[in-house]
Amino acid sequence: MKIILILLIMGLIGCASTKSTKDGGSTSVKKEVEVELDEASEKKVIEKEIVKKVEKKEVAKKLTGKKFGKNVTCTSGEVERALENKFSDDGGCEVIYSKDGSENVIANAKNNLDYCQEVVDRVANKLSNAGFSCQ
Repeated sequence: MKIILILLIMGLIGCASTKSTKDGGSTSVKKEVEVELDEASEKKVIEKEIVKKVEKKEVAKKLTGKKFGKNVTCTSGEVERALENKFSDDGGCEVIYSKDGSENVIANAKNNLDYCQEVVDRVANKLSNAGFSCQ
């Protein structure tokens, strides 16, 4: 009687810790829980990244009128150069340099949004030193 009871208890414990799959195999409940935890953890990381991007865009919008969107145009005779500090799609910033009708991104930043304005100021100073009039 004790043996039957022990076997019955062992059978119940064995059934509780495995789960049958469609192909007739079994997976451990522990493994399933680990997979679910990994997926939940990955989802939280993705959510945090989205929140960071949204927060960066909100901060950048608050800076509009202070440092962002500041365009500098430098001229020397008929020659013109333009610098534009603007928001990038990833929530950061980028500096666009226009020369002879072509535009190039000469700097970008994702974390330090002040960096783009520093680049605009630095390039404008170099152009001024080269004889351009910048405004």
